[in-house]
Amino acid sequence: MSEPDNSDEIASLSEWSSAVTDYAETWEENSILCQHFRTVIPEIIKADDLKGMRQIFAQCRNYAEHLPSDMQAELDEILRTKIGRGLFEVLRAQEEEIASILERGRINDFEEFRLLLERANDTTNIGKDTDAINRLLADYENQRGHV
Repeated sequence: MSEPDNSDEIASLSEWSSAVTDYAETWEENSILCQHFRTVIPEIIKADDLKGMRQIFAQCRNYAEHLPSDMQAELDEILRTKIGRGLFEVLRAQEEEIASILERGRINDFEEFRLLLERANDTTNIGKDTDAINRLLADYENQRGHV
């Protein structure tokens, strides 16, 4: 059986991640992060590594999620203009995915695990779902023998 063609999703994620990186480069403090992304993104594209590109996308999304609100608005406008998919749209989709996982009551794969783990480790998002998220993470790890 042939491998699925991931090139469209990789291209979309890399374009969005590169635009966030371009924005981050305007701030001196993010130069190491930007250098890392500038090096890794072309390697991931060349390797056709969808999982790696999803991880970079998640890191860029996480970076953008923690910007001050005025910078988020500026980045959202840049992304919508340049790519057609803004920051707030991406963050809404993330919240919807988390809500769907919580409603289902089960983590289906590593990507969902990673998403909930990010949320569990984000001290700015401690709330009513924290216990449910921690329970799902523990269940997922226990099912895979990662106790």
